[in-house]
Amino acid sequence: MTDGFMVKIFDGYWLPWLQSVWPDPTSWHYFLFVGGNPAADTCFEAFGMLTSGLFVSIGVVLPAVFIFYLMMTILEDSGYLPPRLAVLMDSVLHRIGLHGYAIVPTILGLGCNVPAVTATRILETKKQRFIMMTLIALFIPCGGAAGYHDECAARQPDGSGDALPCYRLWHLWVCLKQGDPGGENPEILVDVPPLYHWPVKEYVAKKLWNRTKGFLKEAVPFVLFGVLVVNLLYLGGA
Repeated sequence: MTDGFMVKIFDGYWLPWLQSVWPDPTSWHYFLFVGGNPAADTCFEAFGMLTSGLFVSIGVVLPAVFIFYLMMTILEDSGYLPPRLAVLMDSVLHRIGLHGYAIVPTILGLGCNVPAVTATRILETKKQRFIMMTLIALFIPCGGAAGYHDECAARQPDGSGDALPCYRLWHLWVCLKQGDPGGENPEILVDVPPLYHWPVKEYVAKKLWNRTKGFLKEAVPFVLFGVLVVNLLYLGGA
């Protein structure tokens, strides 16, 4: 979807339109909002708030997150997620200080780490939330993080990129040792529905819209702000 549809919209229409209507390609505001390269052919190369910022968050991440939220909503409304899956995973997750409901932020992290970290609020104790956020940051391969780690490994021709999993394990051990050693690990009390049922399309559409809207409100401003900060630092000579 990203390569076949979004790239054509952003690179074929959005970027040329911005480059044609912006008043002064040599101005500082062009550098911040459109990008430092007036001859850029793609939004990703332009690196402006309205080019790379919107392309990464809406053109790359949003389609994957949208499909992920759709599948997750269908599983929820069918009665499988979270009660049945939480019960199945409870004994496994208890071994690392969590309980079955931690599977929800784990699954969310496969799509995007932003809603996954937000979903840790369903865990009861501070220690559980800390463990879960550490696992999300280090081990759950959201699309952006997986691409970043693949790029880092590809830039190490001597094979030193293979040390990354060992570094993750060491960093996880340090983080967990620094966490609150106390705290309880409460059991879950969940009502498992007796039967599966077909999702109601109106409820699926409403949940999907609310979750997608929440992602846009929480994630997109951070991406745009990050691009803005990098460009300001570049203009300042950093």
